[in-house]
Amino acid sequence: MEEEDVEMELWEHLEELILRLRKALIAWIVTMIFVSFAPASLLQYPPQFNANFTSNYKTIVQGVIEYVLENLAPSGVQLIAGTWTGAFSLYFNAAALLGFIIALPYISYQIYAFVKPALYPEERAAAIKFSLSFFLLFLLGASIAFFVVIPATLRILIYFIWAVGATPIFYADEFYNFIFMSTIMVGLVFTFPCLVYILVKIGMIDHTDLTDNRKNFIVGVLLATAILTPDPTPFSMIVLSVPLIILYEISIIVAKRVEYEI
Repeated sequence: MEEEDVEMELWEHLEELILRLRKALIAWIVTMIFVSFAPASLLQYPPQFNANFTSNYKTIVQGVIEYVLENLAPSGVQLIAGTWTGAFSLYFNAAALLGFIIALPYISYQIYAFVKPALYPEERAAAIKFSLSFFLLFLLGASIAFFVVIPATLRILIYFIWAVGATPIFYADEFYNFIFMSTIMVGLVFTFPCLVYILVKIGMIDHTDLTDNRKNFIVGVLLATAILTPDPTPFSMIVLSVPLIILYEISIIVAKRVEYEI
């Protein structure tokens, strides 16, 4: 019998959990420090390690922030610090987000390593597929939000700002936090099939529940996207709603397959 399959006492499980969480936290902190100080030239293709610490030196965090400003902010938008600590909070939040994304595969592995001894061989394969599906769906949703929905929404909103004769001046931390949080939230929403998988697996719902509530879900999605997207035109609502409705149909298929396996 393998050592990982040996039954452990409760305190040993807690000790193992603390160890795994500590490793995940250390990995997150290390990646945060890395993106906070490593040169932005590493983001180029091919990556270049330009560690010439001059007045023009830019870190990875600075590079990402500049990319967001240049590619997402509409023309004419001006950003101000607003408060003494606003810029520091923005830099820290961006570093935390980038560090977490980079460390996410390792963090996922630590979670998997903790639950692995309690899983059967076929369940271990399912856990790996679940983690990969969650990550890919999150990236899909985050990409749609970052490259399609948010730019379109900002450009439409800036039109109305100019239309009323206002000057588009925003606090830098609020501007970037809006973009970062919107990206994360849409990414998490796109992991809906993974949530369905868990709920079906533990017997809380089945595919008939999803089928019977299809119309209610579609109406709810349309209302929610209409409220949550500040875009007054239906563009952002459609871009978000259509993939979510498709994912709902995929969730029904996933539910049927899980029920068949059970």
